[in-house]
Amino acid sequence: MKINKILLIGLLLGLLASITVINCDDKPTPPPEPEEHLFYIAPAIGNMVKVFSVEQAAMVDSFVVDSVDETWQMRIHVIGDDSLLAVSTAGKTFLVDLETKGVISTFPRESVVFSRDSRYYFNYNPTGLWSNPDHTLITDETGAIFWASFCNQTETMSYVYTEPVDDENWPGLGLYSITGDSVSNHLKYLGELLVATTFSYPITRLGKVFVSMTYPGYGLVAADFGSDTVRTLKLFNMWASIVPVVGPDDKYVFFSDYGLTQIEFAPSEYIFVYDANSEDSVASIRYEGIDMVDYMVISNDSRYLVARPYNEFDNITTICLIDAKNFNVIGVYDCGYLPGVISSKFASRNGW
Repeated sequence: MKINKILLIGLLLGLLASITVINCDDKPTPPPEPEEHLFYIAPAIGNMVKVFSVEQAAMVDSFVVDSVDETWQMRIHVIGDDSLLAVSTAGKTFLVDLETKGVISTFPRESVVFSRDSRYYFNYNPTGLWSNPDHTLITDETGAIFWASFCNQTETMSYVYTEPVDDENWPGLGLYSITGDSVSNHLKYLGELLVATTFSYPITRLGKVFVSMTYPGYGLVAADFGSDTVRTLKLFNMWASIVPVVGPDDKYVFFSDYGLTQIEFAPSEYIFVYDANSEDSVASIRYEGIDMVDYMVISNDSRYLVARPYNEFDNITTICLIDAKNFNVIGVYDCGYLPGVISSKFASRNGW
C-alpha cells in the first residue's frame, strides 16, 4: 500500500511537470497588418503625382516632380519594391526617390515601358529592349512600330510590327523570348488576315497573346503561337478600340471598348472579364463615374483594379476602383485633375 502511494505521488508530479503554465497576462500575437495598396496617379498634363490608398479610400499623398515642367506629359512606373518612381518625359527618364521625393538620377530615354518586375524596359523611338538598371541593350531588331507589352513573369514580350503584303504595309503580331533570346515574327495569315493594333498582352505559360484587332472585325482575340491560330473572344461595334490587361496571377483577362462618339461610336459601358486559360466569359462589370475606360491597372495580388476614363472631352477627373476578385465596383474617387498614367508596385497594366 505504501509503495502504491509513492508511485501515485510520482505520477502526479510528472503530470504537473508536463503541464505548460499559461500566464494570463500574455496576449496572442496579432496577425501582421495587410500591406496597403497604393496607386500613383499622374495628371494628363502636369508634374504633380497623387497617391491613392485603397484601404483609406482616399488620396493620401501628393508631390511635385521638380525636374518636370508643369506643361509636360509624364509616364510613370513604380520601380520594384515601392522605393523608386520612374518618370519619363521630354527625352529622358527621371528616377524619383519615393521617400524623399527627389530626383536621384536620369537616363536618356523617354518612351519607356517597364516589365512588371522592372528588370527590363522597352523604348520606342528608337526601338530597343533594355535591361535595368544597367541600361544594357538586349535587342533593337524586333521591328516594333509602337510600344511593347511584357508578360507578368518577364519571360516574353509581344509587339506589333509591319511587313509588306501585296505592296502595302500590314501590321502583324510578334513575340520576343527574353529568356530564349529569339524572335518569332508570324501570325500575319491564319486563313484570314489578322490586323493587330498596338495593344496586346502575352501569357508565356499558355503560349498565347491577347490582342486587339481591327480586321476582319473590331474586337479582342487570343493569338495562339503554339498552334498558329487566332480565336475571337468578343466583337464590338465599328470603330471600337480595345486594350486588354491580364492580372498578375494570369487568371483573368480584362478589357473594355472605347472610341469617338462624334463618329457615332456607342460604348458598351462594361469591363469584360474572360478566363485566360479557357477563354470563357466570366463576368461583365458596369463601371461607374466615367463614360469609357481605356486604361486599367491591377494590383500585385490581383485583388484590385483601377480604371481610368478615356477623356474624350477632358471633363472627367475621377477613377473607378473595382474588386478584381468579386467583379464589382468598390467606389469612385476624384483625383482633382484629369488622370493620366497610373502605376502601382509590381502591378500589371495596359499601355504606358
